[in-house]
Amino acid sequence: MTTKAANRPDTQQIVAPKLSTMDAEDLITPEELAAYLRIETGTLNDTRVDGGEWPKFIKFPGVRGHVRYMVGEIRRWLGDRTFENTGQASLGAAHHFGEWVNSAALTDEWPFRIINGRPVDFVQAIGQQIEGEPVWLSLEAYLLQRSSSAIDQALRGDKQPGSDQDGPPDEPVKPTKRI
Repeated sequence: MTTKAANRPDTQQIVAPKLSTMDAEDLITPEELAAYLRIETGTLNDTRVDGGEWPKFIKFPGVRGHVRYMVGEIRRWLGDRTFENTGQASLGAAHHFGEWVNSAALTDEWPFRIINGRPVDFVQAIGQQIEGEPVWLSLEAYLLQRSSSAIDQALRGDKQPGSDQDGPPDEPVKPTKRI
C-alpha cells in the first residue's frame, strides 16, 4: 500500500547533480546540494538562518522565495575546504592570515614565528625562508605582542611608524604640526 506522503513530489528521491558537467552559472536547489554533499537538507536550511561558512545562496523575492546555489560558488566553497594535510585543516576555513584576523575569536589560535620580538605569520615566514620554531598564539596574545613589539621598536627608533621593515628608517621621521 502506498501512502500519500510517498506520492508527494517533495519526498521523492533527489539525485545528486554532477557538478563537473555543469557551468559555473548553473543553479541547483538546496535538496540537490544536500544530496551532493550527503547531508540533510535541514542542515543547509539551518546554515542559511544561522550563518557560518557555507556556500553563498541566491534567494528569489518573497518571504518564502525559492533558494538556489550557484555551481561556481559551490566549487569555490569546496576548494576553500580542500586541504593537503591535517595541519592545514586544523586552521579551519581561514586559509590566510588576513581571513583569520578578521574572523577569529580572541581565543582562536594561529601559528607564528617570533622574529625580533614580533610575531610573523608562520606561512609568510616560510615563504620568506625565515627560520625559527613555530608558536601558536591566540588572537588576543598576537595583538598584545604585536603592539608591544611596535612600541619597543618605536622607542628604540628602529622602525618608522606603519612600516613593516625592520631596521633604521631611511630618513628620520619629522614631527607634524597640528593646526
